[in-house]
Amino acid sequence: MEKNKRDWKQVRNAFVMVCVAVAMLSTATYAWFTLTNQPSLTGMELTAGTTSGLQISLNGSEWNSTVALPSGEKTLVPVSPAGTGAAFGKPIYAGNKVTGLETLTDDVATASYLAKYKFFLKAVGDGTVKVCLLGGTGSDATGSFVKRKEAGSSTLAAANTIRIGFKTTSDWKTFEPNTDAHNTGGKKADTTMTEAAGDFCEKTDGTFTDTSSKTSRTVFTITGGNSLEIDMYVWIEGTDQDCVDEIQTDKLIGQLQFTVAE
Repeated sequence: MEKNKRDWKQVRNAFVMVCVAVAMLSTATYAWFTLTNQPSLTGMELTAGTTSGLQISLNGSEWNSTVALPSGEKTLVPVSPAGTGAAFGKPIYAGNKVTGLETLTDDVATASYLAKYKFFLKAVGDGTVKVCLLGGTGSDATGSFVKRKEAGSSTLAAANTIRIGFKTTSDWKTFEPNTDAHNTGGKKADTTMTEAAGDFCEKTDGTFTDTSSKTSRTVFTITGGNSLEIDMYVWIEGTDQDCVDEIQTDKLIGQLQFTVAE
């Protein structure tokens, strides 16, 4: 028992690295949901590592400290959560005004609108692991961030519109980076829909709005010896005030890092 306690004291950071290249294409009509040329997401990579206490897998049977997600290009079209859980919707238009959402099936959303990946986390030992997001600024390879990799034709940034969602059998939570960074101006649809904010909102200095530190509240809780299956969604949030036509030519790079709370 004493050995287990010592092991848990040795638990350090576990991280999920998400390298995101979003190639935004050229033209659109007038609105946040009307990016008619679909952006693309490439080079998605997920890595996890820890000194002890937490392991990661892509299939739930082969456990390692690091894994690599399937590579390849993935198109992104701005969407927004529709209802509860990991359900997404596309806009319903009346003229140039967005009046609501048409719910997409998960298969359709994954095929044509957003990126979806699956991974598993397992707690090693007897204790309960509380997993939090660790904040970062993108100035080095630590912490969680999404930033511009290559500037597009506009000074307005696509990084300010990204959301990353985590779905388990019992929960759905979203991470919103760059919550304090905003695009000034730009072309956007007329809508009265409320912006879909994240459950965990990180500022550009790497701190979280609800904790005022670089460690978020608990995202996952895993009991020792058990594993957690997680579906991860990456999308452009259409209701975000920063999702405007001018972000289409951006390319992004990002990373997610989880830390185990003591």
